[in-house]
Amino acid sequence: MTVTRFDYERIDSKQKIPVGAPDSDSFKIVSGKYSGTIVRYGSVSITEPLDGDTDAKLNFNFIIDHSNIDKDELNDSKEFNTYMGDMLVNIIQTSIEEMKETDATNDNTEKSDNQ
Repeated sequence: MTVTRFDYERIDSKQKIPVGAPDSDSFKIVSGKYSGTIVRYGSVSITEPLDGDTDAKLNFNFIIDHSNIDKDELNDSKEFNTYMGDMLVNIIQTSIEEMKETDATNDNTEKSDNQ
């Protein structure tokens, strides 16, 4: 299952749903089977490949703040956990791309200021 940046939206920590939730950004799934589900990621780590492995391992946990689907069912679902991993990878990749674009814009601004 491929997750794109159009499948979820970031909920800024200042606009918490539900109100009073911990001070971190949440993500609302806006399409597909899990549409309407709101989650927050907890700890995230990446482990380098071990001997014989070629891929790094992404470790994470998440909290379901809201869903129309039973939370226990989602937590126990291998498919949902895979979806959450795919979404996290997309969030990370999108953030990296945005940082590169910001850096490129800043570099161009600095060059034009110096000219």
